[in-house]
Amino acid sequence: MDIETGTLPQLWDEAVAKFGDRPFMEFLGNRLSYAATDALVDQAAAGLQQMGVEKGDRIGLFLPNCIYFPVFYYAICKLGGIVVNFNPTYPADQVEKLTEQAGVKIIVTTDLQAVYPNVGPVFEKSRANGGSLQNLIICPFAGSLSGLKSILFPLLRGKDLVKGISGPGISTYKEVMSHGSAYKLADLDPTDVAALQFTGGTTGLPKAATLTHENIFINCQQAGRWFPGIQDGQEKILTVLPLFHVFAMTICMNYMAKRGGEMVMQPNFDKDNAAKAIGSGATIFAGVPAMFNALANHPDVQSGKIKLDALKYCVSGGAAMPYEIKTNFEKYAPCSVTEGYGLSETSPIATANPVGEAPRLLNDKINSIGLPVPNTVIEIVDENDSSKIMPMGERGEIAISGPQVMQGYWARPEATAESLQNGRFLTGDIGVMDEDGYTYIVDRKKDMIVTNNGYNVYPRDIEEILFSHEAVAECAICGVPDSKRGEVILAAVVLHEGGAATADDISAFLRGKIVDYMMPERIEFMDELPKSQVGKILKREIRDIYAA
Repeated sequence: MDIETGTLPQLWDEAVAKFGDRPFMEFLGNRLSYAATDALVDQAAAGLQQMGVEKGDRIGLFLPNCIYFPVFYYAICKLGGIVVNFNPTYPADQVEKLTEQAGVKIIVTTDLQAVYPNVGPVFEKSRANGGSLQNLIICPFAGSLSGLKSILFPLLRGKDLVKGISGPGISTYKEVMSHGSAYKLADLDPTDVAALQFTGGTTGLPKAATLTHENIFINCQQAGRWFPGIQDGQEKILTVLPLFHVFAMTICMNYMAKRGGEMVMQPNFDKDNAAKAIGSGATIFAGVPAMFNALANHPDVQSGKIKLDALKYCVSGGAAMPYEIKTNFEKYAPCSVTEGYGLSETSPIATANPVGEAPRLLNDKINSIGLPVPNTVIEIVDENDSSKIMPMGERGEIAISGPQVMQGYWARPEATAESLQNGRFLTGDIGVMDEDGYTYIVDRKKDMIVTNNGYNVYPRDIEEILFSHEAVAECAICGVPDSKRGEVILAAVVLHEGGAATADDISAFLRGKIVDYMMPERIEFMDELPKSQVGKILKREIRDIYAA
């Protein structure tokens, strides 16, 4: 397709001009139009410029979902700054390392007890030692709420707030916003860096994917070509994925702005609140499989008390969607769940299954992550030699090339050289491609288990079968250390409420469905699987819990 390039301030300004009076975001009852949000963006930009922010400065957002996130995001972009998206649940020692790695100058955060202690000590240490981080902006969480809620929150939930935050280098939101709305717009090129997006950090310290304005701007267009039924100014996207996550940043915020949609933001995923939001008219829901699973098993959804009839599009990403979860959710929704695939390094969307005129269930494409989005090439390459393309139907590493692929990892030239080879981004995911060009993820390259007899075991092959057991709500297969055999296969299982199964039952169910060397040597039952804030199962924590 013909691709238009541009910058994020351009995208935002065009949205404000076209959809000014329409709602842009709603957060716990506080609804702001595009024009009202833009007025705050201009004030924030003026305040940041007064603090000395210049083109190329790295400015951190250490925020949960709240109205401050989009305001400072677009303000930073207008000044030519680089948004550094932090997960606000990162512990302080990790925040310190990431701040140093990115050379962050200012961090915007909030006074929540669950957030501030993770960044406050980092700021104090950096300021005392002459580090890059010299300024902190404190946004009152209560200010994100509407009317009476903003007054009552500090009174009723005072224990959830950190009080008395002040000192050299610390500015309040009110102070930052007190400099009017005049500022000098940066002279931007689409190839300038817009954001540093930390990877999931499944192995060691997260790396910062360097995303340009063009990367994100084009990925919004690629998403738009894939969802032809989107109506400008009419959609509501339930935003439970955190905006610091690349998918929510690009699709829930930037793409919805481009189309005049409204973000219905929630601070985190709560199945009750999410179900009510969909029942109240959300037309798009983007989530991870665990969220779809929770909604499909919600008693009010199952009983019909809450109806999902307004949904037009459901998009799942972040982890492979088990077929059982997909079909169970689709019993209650008028649309199918479209599984897509992407990474921080690809802004994020790289592939998606067809929607619109496509059959509701592509029975011969079950578990596929779909076809490449426009102007994107997906190839399966040899795991040990990325210059070698694997034959159709054979396993290899998924490699991506396209205009949404990052420049590299910030200040990590060796990691960049490892991941960007022969004009492709090597994802670390193992997949196969069929004769129609559909790609299927087999597993993470790093999650592959090598048995003591040398066989490679891909956890997804076992998980798909285990998910079909009627008593199994969630499961994860991983390799855990064993003093005698090096590594053994462990199945972590969560049962449905009221479900019953023993380890012997699970083994008997799997026997005959998988080859002997794939059989889990250990089966452990858990009340819930450990997950990241965006709902990804954390296999490394399961390994730590059950390490021999």
